[in-house]
Amino acid sequence: MVAPRRTSGPFARGPRGRRGQSLVELALTLPVLFFLTAGVLDLAHIFSVAGICANAAREGARYGATNPTDTDGITTRVIDEAAGAPLTLTASQVIVTMLGIVGFGFIYFARGSVENAAREGARYASIHPADTTGITTRVKQMVTGVDTTSASFQVAVTYPDGDSTPTNRIRVTVSYPLAAFWPARSAGTYQTASTMRIEKE
Repeated sequence: MVAPRRTSGPFARGPRGRRGQSLVELALTLPVLFFLTAGVLDLAHIFSVAGICANAAREGARYGATNPTDTDGITTRVIDEAAGAPLTLTASQVIVTMLGIVGFGFIYFARGSVENAAREGARYASIHPADTTGITTRVKQMVTGVDTTSASFQVAVTYPDGDSTPTNRIRVTVSYPLAAFWPARSAGTYQTASTMRIEKE
């Protein structure tokens, strides 16, 4: 036998009772929703600032790869890059250090620059194989991040096939000084070369 539904009395649940329950549920869940929303917005802000700082640091490192001793210039480049985002940084918030990764990054940057210069020298040499002065000048014009005035920076032109006859090979070898900063400051000489076929005599 089904008990009759109460329509009155202290246990009756009319429209007013349901509205009161909804208000209680809203009061309990609203703070949670507020904190979740604030957390999402704060996390998005953190990622945004982190991205801006990472990009500014990358620009500073790119400038420092060719000007490793110009710490003021590196700092200025970082601050200017962040300001365009926009994010305000001060000089005291930018720290320039010579770590192993920076040293190795600079080595690879310099090696790439010299390899490209050697390639350009070989391209020039393939048309002017006897113009060693012009080949050396072309190589030095293309190099960035390496001291080309040093006595250790040398450009050598050789002919693997014996002479400068067209269709023979010509090789441009570049030796250059480069310093490492980790684990201790040391200097060495690195070498790269590029070879091409002679087109004209």
